[in-house]
Amino acid sequence: MSTVYKEEPEELDDYLSADGDYDLDHEALVYEELDVDEPAIQEVKDLPTPIRNFIVVFYQSFVDNNAARLKTCYEVSFNKLSEKFYKNSTWPTASDIAPLVSNDASFLTFYTEMYYRHLHARLQPTLEQRSAALNNYVELFNMLLVQDVFPQLDLPISWCWDIIDEFIYQYNSFALYRERALKDESLSEEERNILSQPSQGWNCYGVFNVLYSMLAKSNIAESSRSKDEGEASASEYDTPHLLKYLGHFSIVGLLRVHSILGDFTLALDSMRELDLSKKAPLTMVPAAHISAYYYVGFAYMMLRRYVDAIKMFSHGLMYVSRTKQPHSKSVQYQTVARKSDQMYALLAICVSLCPVRLDESLHLSLRDRYGERLTTMQQPTKSALAIFSDLFVFAAPKFINPNAPESPLSDSLAHHLMLFLDDVESVLFMPTVRSYLKLYTSMHLSKLASFTEIEESRLREMLMLYNLKSRQKKWVSGELLSGEEVTSSDVDFYLDGDVLHINETKAGRRFSDWFLRNISRLYNVQDTINSSSKAGQERRSNRKQYKPQRTEKQAA
Repeated sequence: MSTVYKEEPEELDDYLSADGDYDLDHEALVYEELDVDEPAIQEVKDLPTPIRNFIVVFYQSFVDNNAARLKTCYEVSFNKLSEKFYKNSTWPTASDIAPLVSNDASFLTFYTEMYYRHLHARLQPTLEQRSAALNNYVELFNMLLVQDVFPQLDLPISWCWDIIDEFIYQYNSFALYRERALKDESLSEEERNILSQPSQGWNCYGVFNVLYSMLAKSNIAESSRSKDEGEASASEYDTPHLLKYLGHFSIVGLLRVHSILGDFTLALDSMRELDLSKKAPLTMVPAAHISAYYYVGFAYMMLRRYVDAIKMFSHGLMYVSRTKQPHSKSVQYQTVARKSDQMYALLAICVSLCPVRLDESLHLSLRDRYGERLTTMQQPTKSALAIFSDLFVFAAPKFINPNAPESPLSDSLAHHLMLFLDDVESVLFMPTVRSYLKLYTSMHLSKLASFTEIEESRLREMLMLYNLKSRQKKWVSGELLSGEEVTSSDVDFYLDGDVLHINETKAGRRFSDWFLRNISRLYNVQDTINSSSKAGQERRSNRKQYKPQRTEKQAA
C-alpha cells in the first residue's frame, strides 16, 4: 500500500474558486491512499499538478454520485484544462491515469469517451484511433444497456447529450474519412481492404442498433402511450433518469442519422415519440433543442413542405434569440451558433421558394444577413441558382454513403445538391410570372408568353408543373409526417383552354401584431412620462424642503 498524498483528505467543495470552478493548482488538495506500485506513482507524478488534482476530484465526484461536483468538473474544469494544457494535443490516456482512480473500469470508460471526443475536436484521428473510439463506445453502451450491471449514475444532462451527439458525429466523420481515403491512390492495400469491408469498424447497422436499443431501454414509447390514455406508466417511475435522458437524445440521434443518409421520411417518422411543443429533457440542453429543430426543418424542406420547414426554422431561431445571453459562455454555444447560421441560410432558401410572412424581428435579421441575395434569388438567372447552391452547401448536413462507395467519384452531398437544384430550377421562373399574374384576373396564355419571352407550349408545361408543386402538406396536429394539403402560393390560377384565370389570395393583416407593437410603445411613453413627472415632483419637494425660513426680524 503506497500513500500518494501527504495530508488528510478535506472536503472537495472547500477548493471552489470564485467562478464556481475548483482551484486545481492548490497544493493542499489531497489524494486518497491507493494500492499501486512505485513505478506507477512516478508515472502519475509526471502529469501536471492541476491535471492530477482534476482527475482525483472528477473521480471522487463520480464515485460519490455528486451531481453538482460532476457538472462543475465536466462543464467547467475539463474545458479550462483542455485549453491550458492540451489545446493541440491529447489528454493522458486511461492507462496513464488508472493509478489515480483505483483502475475503476466504469470511470475509465467514461473518461476514454471524453478523451476521444477531445482528440476528434482538436486533432486529426488516425484509422486506429477511430477504431479504438468505436470499441470504447461499444463497451460504454454495453455497460449502460445491461440492466444488471447498470451504474446508477446522476450524470449531467449535457454529458448525456454529448455522448449521443459525439457517437453520431464520429460515425459521420468516419464515413466521410472513408470516402476521401478510398479516393487516395497512395492508400495502402491493407487499409483499403479494411475500409471497403462494411462489417469492419463503424457502420450504420451498429449505430442504429445502439440508438434503437437505447430508445427501447428508456421505455419512452410505453410512457408516451400511457400518458395518451390518461394513465401513469410503471416504467416512468422505474426508469433511471440517465436512461430517460439518453432515450430522448437517441430520438434526435435517429432523426440525424436518417437525415444524413438521405431518408427524410423515416427521419420525421423517428420523432413520433417526441413532441417538440412540450417541455422535455430536450429543452434543458440548448444544443439538443436546436439540433432537433434544424434536422426536422431540413427534412421538411427536402420533402418540399416549405411552410412546415419555415415554421421549424422560425421556432428554432426565435429560441436562440431568447436564450442567447444565458448560454453565450457555455460549452455548447459554438454548436448553437453554427446551427443558427445554418438555419438562417435554410430559411432564406425556403422563403425564396415559398414566400410567407415572418415574425418582424426574424424578417429584419434575415434581411440583414441576406438582403441583396434574397432579391437575386427571386430572379430566374444563373446567379440565383448559384446562390441557392452556395446556401445549400453551407447549411446542409454532412451527407454520407452508408456503405463504402463503389465509385471513387461518388459524392453524397453532390447527389443531394443536384436533386435539390433540379427542383429549384423548375420553379425559379415563377416569381417573375407571379408578378404578371397579380395584375390580372384573367389573361390569354399568348399574352403571358410574350411578357416572359417563353414559348406557349413550354410555358403551359411550366405553369402546370408549378401548380402541382405549389400544393404541399401542412402539419396541423399529430405526428410530423401528417398534414393537410394546402396551396402555398399567394396566387391561385387554372387554365381553361388557352385562358388563365387568376385568383390572388391576399394575406389578412395581422391586427394582433399591430396592437401588440403599439401597446408596447404606449407603455414606453407612459414609463417616460411617469419617470419625468416623478423627477419633477422630487425636485419641487426638494426645493420646498430646503427653502430658507424667514426669521421674525426679516418678516418685520
